[in-house]
Amino acid sequence: MVNATATRVEMMRREIPGADGREAVMFLITLPPGAAAPVHAHPGIGVGYVLEGSYESQYEGETLQRFEAGDAIYDLAHTPHLIARNASNSLPLRFLMTFIVAKGDSTLLPLPPPQ
Repeated sequence: MVNATATRVEMMRREIPGADGREAVMFLITLPPGAAAPVHAHPGIGVGYVLEGSYESQYEGETLQRFEAGDAIYDLAHTPHLIARNASNSLPLRFLMTFIVAKGDSTLLPLPPPQ
């Protein structure tokens, strides 16, 4: 994450029985006002829930989306995640995300910024 006070705390990592070596990995992500993640991709799908604040997200080929507290989030796999940021310059953002990935894999793959 860009801001030093942004956090991504792994809450759980658990193998999914019968899912061919896949596991669910849950994070509590906190972004301070104005913070953003660098361009990245996810090796598996992610589902989440905004606990507090406003989250803006845009994947390559899609329009910018905004999620508020109480909204569900769906993250795409293998698609550049161009924008993932706190939409507020004054309030924190907190959300839960659970990714389904191959056992032991990272949930975040850094990518070079778009040219």
